[in-house]
Amino acid sequence: MSTIKRILIAIDAETNECIAIQKGLALASAHRAEVFVFAVLKDFDVLAASFSEMISKEEFHQNLINYYNLQITKLVNDNNPHNIDVSVELVTGIPYIEIIRKAFSINADIILHSSKQEEQGRLFFSSSDWRLIRKSPIPVWIIKNKQHHIPKQIMAAIDVMDSSATKSLNKNILELAAEITYYSSSHLTVFSAWDLLGEEMLRHSPFLSTTQRQLDNALMNVSTAVQEKHNELKLWLSKNTKLDGKKITWLLEKGDARKLIPTFVNDHNIGLLIMGTVNRTGISGLLIGNTAETILSKIQCSVITMKPPMFKSPVIS
Repeated sequence: MSTIKRILIAIDAETNECIAIQKGLALASAHRAEVFVFAVLKDFDVLAASFSEMISKEEFHQNLINYYNLQITKLVNDNNPHNIDVSVELVTGIPYIEIIRKAFSINADIILHSSKQEEQGRLFFSSSDWRLIRKSPIPVWIIKNKQHHIPKQIMAAIDVMDSSATKSLNKNILELAAEITYYSSSHLTVFSAWDLLGEEMLRHSPFLSTTQRQLDNALMNVSTAVQEKHNELKLWLSKNTKLDGKKITWLLEKGDARKLIPTFVNDHNIGLLIMGTVNRTGISGLLIGNTAETILSKIQCSVITMKPPMFKSPVIS
Protein backbone atom coordinates (compact mmCIF):
# COMPACT_ATOMS: atom_id res chain seq x y z
CA MET A 1 0.00 0.00 0.00
CA SER A 2 1.26 3.47 -0.89
CA THR A 3 2.47 5.74 1.91
CA ILE A 4 1.52 8.77 -0.21
CA LYS A 5 -2.23 9.25 0.11
CA ARG A 6 -2.58 13.04 0.29
CA ILE A 7 -0.41 15.50 -1.61
CA LEU A 8 -0.26 19.23 -0.98
CA ILE A 9 1.05 21.20 -3.96
CA ALA A 10 2.12 24.60 -2.67
CA ILE A 11 2.44 27.20 -5.42
CA ASP A 12 3.01 30.91 -5.84
CA ALA A 13 -0.33 32.38 -6.86
CA GLU A 14 1.28 35.22 -8.79
CA THR A 15 3.31 33.07 -11.19
CA ASN A 16 2.34 30.46 -13.76
CA GLU A 17 3.96 27.70 -11.74
CA CYS A 18 3.42 24.51 -13.72
CA ILE A 19 6.32 22.36 -12.54
CA ALA A 20 4.99 21.55 -9.06
CA ILE A 21 1.49 21.00 -10.42
CA GLN A 22 2.69 18.67 -13.16
CA LYS A 23 4.93 16.72 -10.80
CA GLY A 24 2.26 16.55 -8.10
CA LEU A 25 -0.44 15.32 -10.46
CA ALA A 26 1.91 12.68 -11.90
CA LEU A 27 2.72 11.55 -8.35
CA ALA A 28 -0.98 11.45 -7.49
CA SER A 29 -1.74 9.37 -10.57
CA ALA A 30 0.93 6.81 -9.68
CA HIS A 31 -0.08 6.59 -6.02
CA ARG A 32 -3.83 7.20 -6.44
CA ALA A 33 -3.54 10.00 -3.96
CA GLU A 34 -5.76 12.97 -3.16
CA VAL A 35 -4.44 16.30 -4.40
CA PHE A 36 -4.70 19.75 -2.85
CA VAL A 37 -3.33 22.79 -4.68
CA PHE A 38 -2.69 25.58 -2.23
CA ALA A 39 -1.46 29.14 -2.76
CA VAL A 40 -0.73 31.97 -0.37
CA LEU A 41 -0.87 35.67 -1.24
CA LYS A 42 1.64 37.53 0.89
CA ASP A 43 1.73 41.27 1.70
CA PHE A 44 -2.03 41.53 1.28
CA ASP A 45 -2.44 44.41 3.72
CA VAL A 46 0.07 46.51 1.82
CA LEU A 47 -1.64 45.75 -1.47
CA ALA A 48 -5.11 46.43 -0.09
CA ALA A 49 -3.99 49.75 1.35
CA SER A 50 -2.99 50.99 -2.10
CA PHE A 51 -6.60 50.52 -3.27
CA SER A 52 -8.29 51.68 -0.07
CA GLU A 53 -9.85 54.77 -1.65
CA MET A 54 -11.41 52.72 -4.44
CA ILE A 55 -12.66 49.59 -2.68
CA SER A 56 -13.10 48.27 0.85
CA LYS A 57 -10.51 45.88 2.22
CA GLU A 58 -13.09 43.09 2.53
CA GLU A 59 -14.35 43.47 -1.03
CA PHE A 60 -10.83 43.75 -2.40
CA HIS A 61 -9.87 40.56 -0.53
CA GLN A 62 -12.78 38.61 -1.99
CA ASN A 63 -12.18 39.88 -5.52
CA LEU A 64 -8.50 39.00 -5.28
CA ILE A 65 -9.26 35.51 -3.99
CA ASN A 66 -11.79 34.92 -6.77
CA TYR A 67 -9.42 36.17 -9.46
CA TYR A 68 -6.48 34.00 -8.44
CA ASN A 69 -8.70 30.98 -7.80
CA LEU A 70 -9.82 31.15 -11.42
CA GLN A 71 -6.22 31.49 -12.62
CA ILE A 72 -5.01 28.54 -10.52
CA THR A 73 -7.98 26.36 -11.50
CA LYS A 74 -7.20 27.00 -15.17
CA LEU A 75 -3.54 26.18 -14.56
CA VAL A 76 -4.55 22.90 -12.92
CA ASN A 77 -6.96 21.98 -15.72
CA ASP A 78 -4.35 22.73 -18.38
CA ASN A 79 -1.87 20.38 -16.71
CA ASN A 80 -4.18 17.55 -15.70
CA PRO A 81 -4.25 14.96 -18.52
CA HIS A 82 -5.71 12.25 -16.29
CA ASN A 83 -8.52 14.48 -14.97
CA ILE A 84 -7.59 13.90 -11.34
CA ASP A 85 -9.90 15.55 -8.83
CA VAL A 86 -8.08 18.51 -7.34
CA SER A 87 -9.04 20.77 -4.46
CA VAL A 88 -7.88 24.37 -5.00
CA GLU A 89 -7.55 26.91 -2.21
CA LEU A 90 -6.05 30.37 -1.94
CA VAL A 91 -5.45 32.30 1.29
CA THR A 92 -3.57 35.38 2.42
CA GLY A 93 -0.79 35.31 4.99
CA ILE A 94 2.81 34.24 5.47
CA PRO A 95 3.48 31.47 2.92
CA TYR A 96 5.51 28.93 4.90
CA ILE A 97 3.23 29.22 7.94
CA GLU A 98 0.02 28.79 5.97
CA ILE A 99 1.49 25.93 3.92
CA ILE A 100 2.53 23.98 7.02
CA ARG A 101 -0.80 24.59 8.73
CA LYS A 102 -2.72 23.48 5.65
CA ALA A 103 -0.61 20.36 5.21
CA PHE A 104 -1.12 19.48 8.86
CA SER A 105 -4.87 20.12 8.71
CA ILE A 106 -5.41 17.76 5.76
CA ASN A 107 -2.94 15.19 7.11
CA ALA A 108 -0.78 15.51 3.98
CA ASP A 109 1.92 12.93 3.43
CA ILE A 110 4.11 15.24 1.37
CA ILE A 111 4.37 18.90 0.32
CA LEU A 112 5.50 19.70 -3.23
CA HIS A 113 6.94 23.12 -3.99
CA SER A 114 9.08 24.33 -6.90
CA SER A 115 12.31 26.17 -6.20
CA LYS A 116 13.54 29.50 -7.38
CA GLN A 117 16.48 29.21 -9.73
CA GLU A 118 19.63 31.15 -10.30
CA GLU A 119 20.82 31.87 -13.82
CA GLN A 120 23.59 29.30 -13.46
CA GLY A 121 21.00 26.58 -12.91
CA ARG A 122 21.85 25.80 -9.30
CA LEU A 123 19.08 24.96 -6.89
CA PHE A 124 18.22 28.07 -4.95
CA PHE A 125 16.15 28.34 -1.80
CA SER A 126 14.39 31.57 -0.97
CA SER A 127 14.07 32.58 2.67
CA SER A 128 10.52 31.22 2.62
CA ASP A 129 11.78 27.89 1.20
CA TRP A 130 14.34 27.58 4.01
CA ARG A 131 11.67 28.27 6.64
CA LEU A 132 9.44 25.62 5.09
CA ILE A 133 12.28 23.09 5.11
CA ARG A 134 13.29 23.95 8.67
CA LYS A 135 9.86 24.02 10.27
CA SER A 136 7.67 21.53 8.43
CA PRO A 137 7.11 18.21 10.22
CA ILE A 138 5.82 16.84 6.90
CA PRO A 139 8.24 15.81 4.12
CA VAL A 140 8.92 18.68 1.72
CA TRP A 141 9.76 18.02 -1.94
CA ILE A 142 11.52 21.06 -3.40
CA ILE A 143 11.47 20.60 -7.16
CA LYS A 144 14.23 22.10 -9.22
CA ASN A 145 12.71 24.60 -11.61
CA LYS A 146 12.42 23.39 -15.23
CA GLN A 147 13.06 19.77 -14.24
CA HIS A 148 10.33 18.21 -16.36
CA HIS A 149 11.90 14.78 -16.67
CA ILE A 150 11.44 11.95 -14.20
CA PRO A 151 14.69 11.52 -12.23
CA LYS A 152 16.39 8.29 -13.29
CA GLN A 153 18.84 8.40 -10.40
CA ILE A 154 17.47 8.82 -6.88
CA MET A 155 19.60 8.97 -3.75
CA ALA A 156 18.61 8.38 -0.13
CA ALA A 157 21.10 9.74 2.39
CA ILE A 158 20.85 8.02 5.78
CA ASP A 159 22.78 8.48 9.02
CA VAL A 160 24.04 5.27 10.61
CA MET A 161 26.17 7.02 13.23
CA ASP A 162 23.49 7.42 15.90
CA SER A 163 20.71 4.83 15.87
CA SER A 164 18.91 6.31 18.89
CA ALA A 165 18.25 9.62 17.12
CA THR A 166 17.90 8.49 13.52
CA LYS A 167 16.67 4.89 13.46
CA SER A 168 13.03 5.69 12.71
CA LEU A 169 13.97 8.56 10.40
CA ASN A 170 16.25 6.28 8.38
CA LYS A 171 13.41 3.83 7.84
CA ASN A 172 11.03 6.61 6.82
CA ILE A 173 13.58 7.94 4.33
CA LEU A 174 14.17 4.48 2.87
CA GLU A 175 10.49 3.65 2.65
CA LEU A 176 9.65 6.85 0.79
CA ALA A 177 12.72 6.61 -1.45
CA ALA A 178 11.96 3.01 -2.41
CA GLU A 179 8.34 3.84 -3.15
CA ILE A 180 9.15 6.81 -5.38
CA THR A 181 11.87 4.81 -7.12
CA TYR A 182 9.47 1.92 -7.73
CA TYR A 183 6.73 4.06 -9.28
CA SER A 184 9.16 6.09 -11.39
CA SER A 185 11.14 3.07 -12.63
CA SER A 186 14.35 4.73 -11.46
CA HIS A 187 17.49 3.51 -9.71
CA LEU A 188 18.05 4.13 -5.99
CA THR A 189 21.39 4.68 -4.29
CA VAL A 190 21.36 4.45 -0.50
CA PHE A 191 24.34 6.42 0.77
CA SER A 192 25.83 6.61 4.27
CA ALA A 193 28.90 8.46 5.49
CA TRP A 194 30.69 7.69 8.74
CA ASP A 195 33.63 9.04 10.68
CA LEU A 196 35.41 8.69 14.01
CA LEU A 197 34.52 11.64 16.19
CA GLY A 198 37.72 13.50 17.11
CA GLU A 199 39.94 11.49 14.78
CA GLU A 200 42.02 14.47 13.69
CA MET A 201 42.60 15.48 17.30
CA LEU A 202 43.59 11.93 18.23
CA ARG A 203 46.06 11.86 15.34
CA HIS A 204 47.70 15.22 15.77
CA SER A 205 47.15 16.58 19.29
CA PRO A 206 50.42 16.98 21.25
CA PHE A 207 48.45 16.57 24.48
CA LEU A 208 47.18 13.06 23.76
CA SER A 209 49.26 9.92 23.63
CA THR A 210 47.11 7.80 21.35
CA THR A 211 49.06 5.06 19.62
CA GLN A 212 48.44 4.09 16.01
CA ARG A 213 47.21 0.71 17.20
CA GLN A 214 44.65 2.32 19.52
CA LEU A 215 43.48 4.59 16.72
CA ASP A 216 43.20 1.68 14.30
CA ASN A 217 41.16 -0.30 16.83
CA ALA A 218 38.83 2.65 17.39
CA LEU A 219 38.33 3.05 13.66
CA MET A 220 37.68 -0.66 13.27
CA ASN A 221 35.10 -0.63 16.07
CA VAL A 222 33.19 2.28 14.53
CA SER A 223 33.43 0.77 11.05
CA THR A 224 32.06 -2.55 12.28
CA ALA A 225 29.21 -0.86 14.17
CA VAL A 226 28.06 1.28 11.25
CA GLN A 227 28.36 -1.64 8.83
CA GLU A 228 26.07 -3.68 11.08
CA LYS A 229 23.50 -0.87 11.14
CA HIS A 230 23.83 -0.50 7.39
CA ASN A 231 23.20 -4.21 6.90
CA GLU A 232 20.21 -4.14 9.27
CA LEU A 233 18.60 -1.38 7.21
CA LYS A 234 19.36 -3.25 4.00
CA LEU A 235 17.61 -6.34 5.35
CA TRP A 236 14.70 -4.27 6.66
CA LEU A 237 14.16 -2.60 3.31
CA SER A 238 14.28 -5.88 1.41
CA LYS A 239 11.39 -7.11 3.57
CA ASN A 240 9.36 -3.90 3.36
CA THR A 241 9.47 -2.80 -0.26
CA LYS A 242 8.27 -3.93 -3.67
CA LEU A 243 11.40 -2.50 -5.26
CA ASP A 244 13.69 -5.04 -6.90
CA GLY A 245 16.95 -5.28 -4.98
CA LYS A 246 18.83 -5.01 -8.29
CA LYS A 247 17.58 -1.44 -8.57
CA ILE A 248 19.25 -0.45 -5.29
CA THR A 249 22.93 0.33 -4.75
CA TRP A 250 24.15 0.51 -1.14
CA LEU A 251 27.20 2.64 -0.36
CA LEU A 252 28.93 3.19 2.98
CA GLU A 253 31.90 5.57 2.83
CA LYS A 254 34.25 7.01 5.43
CA GLY A 255 34.45 10.78 5.50
CA ASP A 256 32.55 14.00 6.07
CA ALA A 257 28.94 13.78 4.85
CA ARG A 258 29.00 17.50 4.08
CA LYS A 259 31.59 16.81 1.39
CA LEU A 260 30.83 13.26 0.30
CA ILE A 261 27.10 13.65 -0.36
CA PRO A 262 27.22 16.80 -2.55
CA THR A 263 30.16 15.36 -4.49
CA PHE A 264 28.33 12.09 -5.15
CA VAL A 265 25.11 13.89 -6.12
CA ASN A 266 26.85 16.19 -8.56
CA ASP A 267 29.14 13.51 -10.03
CA HIS A 268 26.48 10.84 -10.57
CA ASN A 269 23.64 12.82 -12.14
CA ILE A 270 21.35 12.37 -9.14
CA GLY A 271 17.96 13.89 -9.98
CA LEU A 272 16.40 13.61 -6.51
CA LEU A 273 18.02 13.51 -3.07
CA ILE A 274 15.99 12.34 -0.08
CA MET A 275 17.47 13.13 3.32
CA GLY A 276 16.78 14.05 6.92
CA THR A 277 17.31 17.62 8.03
CA VAL A 278 17.82 17.37 11.78
CA ASN A 279 21.35 16.67 12.97
CA ARG A 280 22.43 13.73 15.12
CA THR A 281 21.61 15.28 18.45
CA GLY A 282 18.07 16.14 17.34
CA ILE A 283 16.38 19.52 17.48
CA SER A 284 12.93 20.09 18.92
CA GLY A 285 11.56 22.65 16.55
CA LEU A 286 13.52 25.61 15.25
CA LEU A 287 16.71 24.85 13.41
CA ILE A 288 17.93 22.65 10.61
CA GLY A 289 21.06 20.61 11.32
CA ASN A 290 24.32 22.23 10.20
CA THR A 291 25.29 19.16 8.19
CA ALA A 292 21.99 19.13 6.30
CA GLU A 293 22.09 22.85 5.60
CA THR A 294 25.63 22.63 4.24
CA ILE A 295 24.66 19.73 1.97
CA LEU A 296 21.54 21.46 0.65
CA SER A 297 23.51 24.59 -0.19
CA LYS A 298 25.88 22.60 -2.42
CA ILE A 299 23.62 20.34 -4.48
CA GLN A 300 22.06 20.91 -7.89
CA CYS A 301 19.07 18.56 -7.85
CA SER A 302 15.57 18.35 -6.44
CA VAL A 303 15.32 17.32 -2.79
CA ILE A 304 12.90 15.79 -0.34
CA THR A 305 13.65 16.78 3.24
CA MET A 306 12.28 14.79 6.16
CA LYS A 307 12.08 15.13 9.94
CA PRO A 308 12.12 12.42 12.63
CA PRO A 309 8.76 11.52 14.19
CA MET A 310 9.61 13.37 17.43
CA PHE A 311 10.10 16.68 15.64
CA LYS A 312 7.73 19.39 16.90
CA SER A 313 7.06 22.28 14.56
CA PRO A 314 6.77 25.73 16.16
CA VAL A 315 4.17 26.60 13.51
CA ILE A 316 1.65 24.08 14.80
CA SER A 317 0.32 24.83 18.25
